[in-house]
Amino acid sequence: KIGGKTMGPRSEFECDMSRFSIDLSYNQLSGSIPASLGKLNFLQSLYLRYNLLNNSIPPSLGEISYLKELDVSNNQLSGSLPSTLGNLSFLYSLWLSSNNFTDLLPESYAKLKSLQQFSIAGNYLYGHFPNFITNWSTQLSFYTLSLSGNNFWGDISPDIFNIT
Repeated sequence: KIGGKTMGPRSEFECDMSRFSIDLSYNQLSGSIPASLGKLNFLQSLYLRYNLLNNSIPPSLGEISYLKELDVSNNQLSGSLPSTLGNLSFLYSLWLSSNNFTDLLPESYAKLKSLQQFSIAGNYLYGHFPNFITNWSTQLSFYTLSLSGNNFWGDISPDIFNIT
């Protein structure tokens, strides 16, 4: 409504919201990712790759119920990865590579049962090689699984090579 008058069919806008996507990739955007993005319940894809974004990923992104794709690769993001991303049951593509993330990979990511693409390459993550990644390999169909350039240690189960 503008000035109390309805301008155009509202139902047309509502239908478009079911496939809502934001792509701000390949810019020179800087600063933090706005926490208010977590209020966009119908957002399905968020692409912020190749910018100059810094600070951490706001935990509120884990509240975007229908998010299927999240790509924040090739920025200057840092800190711990938010465990709330493990709540994204529809997420099938998660690209966190080429940033400055530190700490352990959150165990909550074991709940990501729709993943087909997962990249955390080129960060400073560390710890024992996460067992849930081996479990993923027997439960999920991956196109991309990239963990290179971090500081994981320990034994790798032979089951990880059963990726379908």
